Amino acid sequence: MGKTLEDVKMRESSDEDEEVQQVEPVSHSLREVTEMLRGISEVISREIAEHKISSRYKERHFETLKREIDVVCSKVERLEVNCRMTRVLHEKLFESLNDRGIESKEDWAQYMSTIERDGEMLAELCDILGTDMLQIMDAVKDIKAKAESAGAGRNGKTTLEMVQDTVESGANWTVLRARMEAMCADIMGKPTRGN
Repeated sequence: MGKTLEDVKMRESSDEDEEVQQVEPVSHSLREVTEMLRGISEVISREIAEHKISSRYKERHFETLKREIDVVCSKVERLEVNCRMTRVLHEKLFESLNDRGIESKEDWAQYMSTIERDGEMLAELCDILGTDMLQIMDAVKDIKAKAESAGAGRNGKTTLEMVQDTVESGANWTVLRARMEAMCADIMGKPTRGN
């Protein structure tokens, strides 16, 4: 892909305001915080050197401070890495949504309801036919290939065209089911089921 895990500068914008504002990447800010934290021990070391404190106590304070700063720095560094990974995930998610034409919460809600409705319809179709989705997919592919190769049927239409006409005309599902069963019987040589 050519992209690294380094996150990209994001832009904030709104529909009302056409001016685009640049926003610094979070990982860049976290890197700066880490550098500042690591610099604290040097500043404290210089400050303590000027005070009249026993060198033994100075060393203990300095070691404690350095140890605690290192713990905080390691947590900030992990957070920085996680931000970069999250950024990559966000990019992939955005690409996927964009490919499907989803641009708003409403589009997402509509997409999800369509997926759920289609899933329910497919499950119901599987129950009606007494099979699973993979078998239906294979059978439909075979039927389509055989129908296309069989050529014209009644009224100069292929069986597939007749089924599509039934769906487009808004006929009820019983008629469609009967035509699909007839088509399967014609192509596969199986007897049709009674209604």
